[in-house]
Amino acid sequence: MKMEDPTFYLRSEAEMAALFPEHPEAISNSGLIAEKSELEIDFTKSRLPRYHTPNGESALQYVRQLCEEGLRQRYPSADQTVWDRLNYELMVIDSTGFPDYFLVVWDIANFVHREDIVFGVRGSAAASLVLYCLGVTDIDPLARKLVFERFLNLERREMPDIDMDFQDDRREEVIRYCLDKYGEGHVAQIVTFGTLGAKAAVRDVGRALGTELSEVDRLARLIPTTLKITLEQAIKETPELQQAASDGGNGQRLLDLAQGIEGTVRHASTHAAGVMITEEPLTDFVPLARGTNSDTNAVPTTQYPMKPLDDLGLLKMDFLGLTNLTILDRALKLISGTRGEAMTLPDIPLDDLATFKLLSSGETAGVFQLEGSGMRRYIKELRPSSVMDIAAMIALYRPGPMEFIGDFINAKHGRTQITYPHDDLQALLEETYGIVVYQDQVLLIAQRFGGYTLGEADILRKAMGKKDKVVMAAESEKFIAGGIANGYTPELSRQMFNLIEPFAGYAFNKAHSVCYAMVSYWTAYLKANYTVEYMVAFMDAATGAPEKLTAAISECRRLGIAILAPDVNRGQVGFAVDSNDDGEAIRFGMAAVKNVGVGAVNPIIEERNADGSFDSLEDFCKRVNFSSLNKRALESLIKVGGFDRLGDRGAMIEGLDRIMSLIRRETELRESGQTTMFDMLGDAVNTPLPALELPIGGDVTDHERTLWEQELLGVTISENPITRAMYALQDESIVFASQLTPDMNNMQKSSVGTVGSVEERTTHKGDPFVKVQFGLLGGDIELVIWSNVLATTGHLWKQGTHVALTGTVKEHNGYLSISVDGAREYRLPGHEEATPLTNAPRNSANPAQGANNPRSVAPAASSHNPNQLKPAIPTGNGTGISNGNGASHVEAATTVPTEPALSIRVSETGVVAEDKNRFEDIIRLLLNYKGNHPFVLEVETGERIVTLEMPFAIQPCDALVSNLSEMIGSENVLIPGLANATPAQAPV
Repeated sequence: MKMEDPTFYLRSEAEMAALFPEHPEAISNSGLIAEKSELEIDFTKSRLPRYHTPNGESALQYVRQLCEEGLRQRYPSADQTVWDRLNYELMVIDSTGFPDYFLVVWDIANFVHREDIVFGVRGSAAASLVLYCLGVTDIDPLARKLVFERFLNLERREMPDIDMDFQDDRREEVIRYCLDKYGEGHVAQIVTFGTLGAKAAVRDVGRALGTELSEVDRLARLIPTTLKITLEQAIKETPELQQAASDGGNGQRLLDLAQGIEGTVRHASTHAAGVMITEEPLTDFVPLARGTNSDTNAVPTTQYPMKPLDDLGLLKMDFLGLTNLTILDRALKLISGTRGEAMTLPDIPLDDLATFKLLSSGETAGVFQLEGSGMRRYIKELRPSSVMDIAAMIALYRPGPMEFIGDFINAKHGRTQITYPHDDLQALLEETYGIVVYQDQVLLIAQRFGGYTLGEADILRKAMGKKDKVVMAAESEKFIAGGIANGYTPELSRQMFNLIEPFAGYAFNKAHSVCYAMVSYWTAYLKANYTVEYMVAFMDAATGAPEKLTAAISECRRLGIAILAPDVNRGQVGFAVDSNDDGEAIRFGMAAVKNVGVGAVNPIIEERNADGSFDSLEDFCKRVNFSSLNKRALESLIKVGGFDRLGDRGAMIEGLDRIMSLIRRETELRESGQTTMFDMLGDAVNTPLPALELPIGGDVTDHERTLWEQELLGVTISENPITRAMYALQDESIVFASQLTPDMNNMQKSSVGTVGSVEERTTHKGDPFVKVQFGLLGGDIELVIWSNVLATTGHLWKQGTHVALTGTVKEHNGYLSISVDGAREYRLPGHEEATPLTNAPRNSANPAQGANNPRSVAPAASSHNPNQLKPAIPTGNGTGISNGNGASHVEAATTVPTEPALSIRVSETGVVAEDKNRFEDIIRLLLNYKGNHPFVLEVETGERIVTLEMPFAIQPCDALVSNLSEMIGSENVLIPGLANATPAQAPV
């Protein structure tokens, strides 16, 4: 779009005066209006929606009633300390003015429970006993020793965050409930503004300047992936960018302009989690905008971002859609459906040995928060034995506290002695082996040694995180004074202050760690105990994300779970539990195939469920609806194996137009309500199907299968000799992408894989080198082949070549690659020649298949095909001989005839009644001459001839031939035994 008018900006006073010289008073009056306008916004007031209680009681009274009921259920034998904690929390909630807020949250949680939506809280809200008793969280804050003041306290009167996670496929239902509950105009999602990062700025400027896409891409790729890195920092860190930024060429201009727009707002979008709920209309406080999608009923968005909304005291809910909760929900439903075991997440035992064994093995692919290579290494060393071990590792595995992971692991396993600077620290740090891991521990130490209330300690924690020297000096004095008042020496108090100061900046919220540790444990439990169901759910969630899906398939293969191709006879919309000769397997979902949506798959499944599996390709064509399955979708399903049970991929691809034509014709015939002659048989014989003859197509090569699957599934699921050989090499070479980890940096490694894309580059000195995307099991890795190696291996780096190599692992800006030292074409064991990239060309001549016969045809299936109709063979052992009046007598016979005695053809006239009567007459006549000779009955209907398989045989004779000739004409009654199969002549 081009902006023709150049005035889309805020004009200066001088420009406005120049535009309206004849009305100077208009300019001055605008100033007067501005001077007289007064606006005062109260930023001290909370504007919460009011919850209308059922009997008119106050919000606090109703919260207390609900909490007391919940406490009796949660703690049947609660002592006074539990009741005291509840009363204390209710007092704080009342004093801070948030009872209505808690009821709003309770109401949402109540709806979610009723609708069986998997959800949980995230962050410090899990520390609240009130929320536990209300059923908002299932984490016991007392058992986990969570500090309520980290969530809400009297000293920090800020609206607490009650962040709720929902399964991401049902988050919209929760927002819709809020909209129905509080009304339109009272609920909105929150806007967020996307700014131009370093890479985006380079790409946008390059697009505006018309710079070659390859050059723009090259410059953008040179920018390190460091979070929030600026172009200025990237240029300092990257020699190639330094050169481009200073050579006076187009690259320098591009980078200069990119730095000028970097950080500016590029677009508005909807916040991933934020939802506003108000008592008064939202437009009293904030302007709204329509959603960016095309849905006219979409929830509107605010035009203010998060911070101004917080300042206005509006209720901001955090509704995050979490994929892992969707995975858990799907897995639980699969377990119930396949095994009949109904369970909920709270039913899962927290002391399962199989779960901890899996975690200790480090094989945590697909386990929430624990699947990264670094985390897998640490969790394996930790060998967790409780959920709290997992929580501690989640808290420690971040910049800063990571340096204490080794100490934590060694202390857990008794390899180092646990020491405390003072005995009073033992009760506070015992569960983390003497190491400050959580913010809660900082608060408790400040309370114990500095005399702070827990609310004051939370303020101290935040001040320590900001590292304000003036504030810290004052807090240090206060801490030491409080320590002295508590009976500690000034030296010990100062030591305790110095102990917690660095940890306050990066210690983690304990409640948040526990929340995520529970999800981690649940996912590990299901993977360990219900592996197939869990991996089906995980792969369903990974649909559309090729890297995740590839990694999941690799994990399944490592676990010995076969991945089966989509199948119109067994597949479902999504991934599904299935089986093969080796046991349980996973069937690829049909809707996960590119170009094939749910709209195309559902009618196939509905038809299959209603009338059984498709017996053949022709059967499929007759039963599916043309309007729901287009040519592109059908071709995609064929290419990935969806019809392998019904025919040969190559032949079906070659005959795709014929298949679509048959589907169209059958659909039109079915929808027109017309009746064909063979429909009149009813249940007397099997309904015949049109013969679908497909061109001969050589079988699809392994390479073609791989390319089709990669294109349409995003991954490769077919095994071939190369992939099988790679599996065998996994203990000695890198064959899985996940095997390449940061701890291998600068180590010599070998690898076997397939060359993908190849990018030719040059060094500063002009020496050539190449970067290669190298295909392994489960994904690609990057190879760098420098000029000295390239000189002797250049012939190898062509797409599709299988290569065995050795090289040095390199890590740069978070990227891992292998610098190749040596390489050769990979050869299968026992083969002298390199394995060819592809098999023989698809259409190459094959003498056995009639290479010299251009009209050679193949059946739709290479094995038994029920649509290749064969004459029925009678089971009787006698021959019925007609006596002319329909009666017969049995005469002994020594052999059973196999060749058809007659060939009968009947043509439709288009007049249904006449066709029906004539067809019934023919069947009655044939039944009068039953015997043990097969015959052929064909129905000519429009453009095709259909051969019927009859359930009986006949005894041919002159009388039968005569009667048939009179009914349908002698030209339609052929006697195969006569020379040239001449039409039968009625006897004189």
